[in-house]
Amino acid sequence: MTLTQLECFIAVAETLSFTKAAQKLSFVQSAVSSKIAELEKELGVELFIRTSKYVRLTDIGKQLLNNAYKIVALVDDCYIRCDRFKRGVTGHLVIGYVFPPTLRGVLSIFEKFIEERPEVDIQFRTYPDSQFAQACVEKEVDIIVTCPNSISSHLNFLAYKPLFKEKYQVVMSKTHHLAGAKKLSVEQLCTEDFCIMDRRVNVGIYSDIIAMFAKEDFSPHIVAEANAMTNLLLSVEMNNGITILPKSWQKSILNSDRFAFVDLEGSNTERIVGLAWCNNNTNPALKQFLKQLE
Repeated sequence: MTLTQLECFIAVAETLSFTKAAQKLSFVQSAVSSKIAELEKELGVELFIRTSKYVRLTDIGKQLLNNAYKIVALVDDCYIRCDRFKRGVTGHLVIGYVFPPTLRGVLSIFEKFIEERPEVDIQFRTYPDSQFAQACVEKEVDIIVTCPNSISSHLNFLAYKPLFKEKYQVVMSKTHHLAGAKKLSVEQLCTEDFCIMDRRVNVGIYSDIIAMFAKEDFSPHIVAEANAMTNLLLSVEMNNGITILPKSWQKSILNSDRFAFVDLEGSNTERIVGLAWCNNNTNPALKQFLKQLE
C-alpha cells in the first residue's frame, strides 16, 4: 500500500469518476485505474462498483475511506512536523548557566525567541562554571550564558558573542572596616583577606579576580575558597574576609542587609557576559536563535 494508491482511492471516492479523479491529481486516467487495481489486489477486495454509467463505493470501500483519510493526514502531518523542525519552528533549545542573575541579564533575548517560536521547547540547566563549556561541546546544552575566561580552554570548539559588560563590586560584612567606603580600588584591597569561589566551581570569576590583582603587581591574600555561593557568603558574613562578585548578583543575595556592597573602580574591574555555542551544533532551533542575534 502506497501513499499514491490511497490518494487515488480518495480522489475517485470523492468524485465518483476516474476521469475527474485523474484531473484532480494531474494524472492520466490509466494511471489512476492502475493504482486502484493494485490497491484492490493487495487488499483482496473490490473498492468500487464500476459500470458504464457510474462508479460507486462498495461497502468495504466506504469503511476503508475514513481510514485512508486518516493515513494520508498522518503522513501529511509528518512532513509538516519535519519541515517545521528543520526551520527551527519546533524542537528544543537547552540553555546552560551558572548563576541566575547572569541569566536574567540576557533573558529578554530568549523571551523574544520564545514569543516568536512558542512551539520550541526551552529548557534551562545549571552547571558548575568549570563544566558547562564541555557540556556545550558534548551538546548536552545548545547555548551557554558565560564569560570568556570560563570557556578559554574550549575556544577551538566554541563560538562566542559578547553581549554586555557588568561591573564587579566588593562584598563584605557590614561590620568590616571598609563597609562605609563609597568606592574602592584594587590597590586599596592589597592587605585584605579574601574569600573567593573555588576555581573548579567558577573559573570565570576566580580568573577575573586574579587578573585584577596581577595588573597591580600583587596577589590577593586568599583565606578561604568556597565550593558554593552559600558557603562563600557565610564566610564573608562571619568577617573571615571580603569577596568580589558581579554587581548584578547583589539582588539575589539572601539577607543582603547583613552585607555592605562597595563599587570597585579601575579599568579591569568589569567582566564581559555573552553567549557561547558549539560550532558544529546542527540543532535547527539554535540556528534560528542565532539568526535572531545577528
